[in-house]
Amino acid sequence: SGVSFDEANKTVTVSMQTSVSCAGDECSLELLQMDDFAAVASQVLAKSASKLARKTGHQLRGVDEDHSEIHASYLDVLKHGTIISAKPTEHESEYGHPSYSVVLRHPDTGRELEAIFKPAVEGDGDGWHRPVMEWVAYELNRMLGMDYIPPVAYRTGGVDVDFQHYEEGAFILFANNCRELREAPSGTRGIPLERLLSDTRVLDTLLHNSDRHHGHFLHGEHWSLRDLEGNPMYRPVLIDHAAGFRAEAHVTMSHENAFQTGPVKRISARTYLKLRFLDVKGIAQHFRGVLTEKEMVELLGRRNQVLAYLDDLVETQGYSATVAEYP
Repeated sequence: SGVSFDEANKTVTVSMQTSVSCAGDECSLELLQMDDFAAVASQVLAKSASKLARKTGHQLRGVDEDHSEIHASYLDVLKHGTIISAKPTEHESEYGHPSYSVVLRHPDTGRELEAIFKPAVEGDGDGWHRPVMEWVAYELNRMLGMDYIPPVAYRTGGVDVDFQHYEEGAFILFANNCRELREAPSGTRGIPLERLLSDTRVLDTLLHNSDRHHGHFLHGEHWSLRDLEGNPMYRPVLIDHAAGFRAEAHVTMSHENAFQTGPVKRISARTYLKLRFLDVKGIAQHFRGVLTEKEMVELLGRRNQVLAYLDDLVETQGYSATVAEYP
């Protein structure tokens, strides 16, 4: 096998060749037909192609590496930080689900972070308040090469906050200076709205998250991005994913969005590629023990539906009209 690269034309050619022949006395018996030889050769090529796919596809599976050190530093505090102050959040849930604004201090480094703590409650609020879905959404966002959702750590084993004890819950990095995205002038959003809405619809379809209104599209200081002077850059921020995987939800790629721009018609080339590597193995490695086996199967099924929708767009309106190389 061989792989050749043409940087100028952005082309990669993969070549594989094999030969199968019969040797020894058994060949004289003519037990094998030429179609049998072809079948054996095809099997050898398939194994070689699978081996090459595992080798070259390694970087496309799992959590995206962009800004990975920055995310790791936040997650270290979110996972291990001691709560040094806490109060109920100013925005009270209309369903009465508890959440807290907290400050965490790392026991070794002393680094402090503001975070939102969403404790798990009995019954998960009938599916509307399942805080572990905040972590699932964050991980999926990173697996797809996105960075719209603030870092999330999920703790078990007991959490004491504001004189209350909870068995477990999600700690979500607080994004500073946020307002609703629709209030931000279009030239300050940082990325094309078309790309954000497309990526968000992919996420929400995978998550089975029907709770995506304007209040969950924010714009504020980004946790990973800084300008040349070291100041935080402003980017879209997606929040509130605790209603993910709710059985009664129905979310598809063709549904309308909060901005009323219509169904998804274009997809980021990066997202389109990453979706193809969101496979059984990757889903199991990341989410087994958090999602049920049934939920993991359903997640894979929704991934297949998203790809089928996008592949159909490519077929009907053309690749260049469907797949965008966004900056």
